[in-house]
Amino acid sequence: MSLNFFLDIVKDTFLPKKPLGQKHAHLVLKWLPSAGLYGLAGAFLVIYVSEWKVITKYLPFYGSRDPPSNKSETK
Repeated sequence: MSLNFFLDIVKDTFLPKKPLGQKHAHLVLKWLPSAGLYGLAGAFLVIYVSEWKVITKYLPFYGSRDPPSNKSETK
């Protein structure tokens, strides 16, 4: 038995004939805002749990809140 035999079985059994129909495209467009908000919340969660000063210095308006600290001035 060759590899093509198994690939044909997998292709015929598990893969849909049409990758994305009109019904599925409508559902994707309907869920897109929610998925975007979940992604944005996940990104904010990563920023919150990580070293936030390193990441937030690149965000506009928020990064200028903390002035850069010079180690020579802290002596």
